[in-house]
Amino acid sequence: MFKQERDRKTQDVWVASVQSGDLKSVQNLLSQKVMREINAPISNLGLTLLHLSAIFNQVEIAAWLLENKAKIDKKESTSGKTALHMAAYYGHRDILELLLKHSEELPDSKTFVEDKAKCRPIHYSCMHENRRATELLLKYGDEPNALSRIGTPLDIAIRKKNLQLADFLSSNVGIACLQSAFLSPEYEDYLGIRNNMSPVHLAAVTGQKEIAEMLLRKFPQFPSYYLKRDWKLQQLLPILEKDQLLRFLYTTEEIPQVIESVREYVKNMKSTYSSEIFQAIMDLDLNRAKKAVQQEGYEMLTTQTIPPSLTPFELAELVCFTAFFDWLIEKKLIPDFSFQTSFFTRWYFMEADRDAGKREINPSFLV
Repeated sequence: MFKQERDRKTQDVWVASVQSGDLKSVQNLLSQKVMREINAPISNLGLTLLHLSAIFNQVEIAAWLLENKAKIDKKESTSGKTALHMAAYYGHRDILELLLKHSEELPDSKTFVEDKAKCRPIHYSCMHENRRATELLLKYGDEPNALSRIGTPLDIAIRKKNLQLADFLSSNVGIACLQSAFLSPEYEDYLGIRNNMSPVHLAAVTGQKEIAEMLLRKFPQFPSYYLKRDWKLQQLLPILEKDQLLRFLYTTEEIPQVIESVREYVKNMKSTYSSEIFQAIMDLDLNRAKKAVQQEGYEMLTTQTIPPSLTPFELAELVCFTAFFDWLIEKKLIPDFSFQTSFFTRWYFMEADRDAGKREINPSFLV
């Protein structure tokens, strides 16, 4: 008990010193051997002093730490992020540039390492919607089409509904930005079941007509059969009544048959799942779904119905019920993440706990 209290006080001193930009205090603490070495994690935080400098945008402290052999590729213990990840995530361009310039001088340094979510710094600069930081990372060699557990940087820009960033990234990558979902089977181990959704699919199911149009206009050579082949009937539900989105995928002649097939699918599914929450999800009826959750409790969302073995939450993902996911985020009813969590859920909830990350100095966001 006394050791825990002492560790907590030590941790608070380090955090306060870095947060306030007090370089002299940091130097004094290090000279007093309060920490065994400059790259050691701070108490239970798992963060090094360089991580804290990146989080709080303390360029002077970071520069001194780097001069004294602080390691850029040192990972914090919870989610595997480096200081570069942190700087990109919080959009601190000055410290990002400092870290990148320093790493350029160290040829053996592994600058753009992946964290436990297989994310590189560029994934987090896109999550922050920071175009200038993203440009800087690309200038120094980060990969614009890198796949992670939440997809590519372009996938993230689409989730953020940022047309300008999506346009910039797709121009830097080229047509490969649409093909990565289909042509990279080596990533299956950590992508999970992506349902073969390309960026065009993701833009369509979230109602982002401008981004879908931009991508298809920019890459007219992208085979339309990829889009048609990889749509599953349940994924068409969100756009069933949106003719302008269906036209990205099907001809005027094909659309009536597609609509009929989807409606038949819904009819069969509803006859299988009789509970109110399943019926509401299949109808994409947010008010009914909310009422069912409020009456039966949040736990019912992750309770399997047997037969068949499927939870309401999994069904909501299958039919891309984005309004329902938005409500879960608003109410902070966020599912636990795991390596088995499917792609669409990880992509949709990618930064649900971002605000807590800085306030509590909690580096575990998006593990």
